Amino acid sequence: MQALLAIDLQLGAFDGAKCDPIDSGERLLRHSAQLIAAARSAGLPVLHVQHGEPTGVLVHGTPQWEIHPDVAPLPGEARVAKQAFSAFENTGLDALLRGTGVDQLVVCGLQSEVCVTHTSQSALALGYDVILASDSHGTWPDATSGADEIITRQNEALAAQGVRLLSTREIVGQLAQLER
Repeated sequence: MQALLAIDLQLGAFDGAKCDPIDSGERLLRHSAQLIAAARSAGLPVLHVQHGEPTGVLVHGTPQWEIHPDVAPLPGEARVAKQAFSAFENTGLDALLRGTGVDQLVVCGLQSEVCVTHTSQSALALGYDVILASDSHGTWPDATSGADEIITRQNEALAAQGVRLLSTREIVGQLAQLER
């Protein structure tokens, strides 16, 4: 069974209140919303991961910690609170997925080189089939690379480790065939 894992799509990454907004944030939200809508229409579980930290941008309980309203969970959709880079580290995510028969994850969200990468690697190590929406994860530029360069580099590195890369459009098309 397949599930969609939306990682850290929290207001603080987009609103500019405590840090610069993530690069191409509108595109990331639009693509993620398309994936979430397609997963819901297909009857697949949608799980929302929320990173929390004691200080910084995503402080638990602050407005920046909340999931962005464009991709907000519906009642009954699982939320997974995490404090590490991987959504599997010290959380009940693996048990939740296995308990519902999930063996394949579609991943989107942020931050490409941190939580998206670590969560995807952990999922592979735990035996999940992982599909990364190659154009539905994002990051900030760093001192040496633009955000698009970082995203491309992470896509290539994760593909070399066994993650399957598909575009948002390809995933949405596949999920449309599963619609209930």
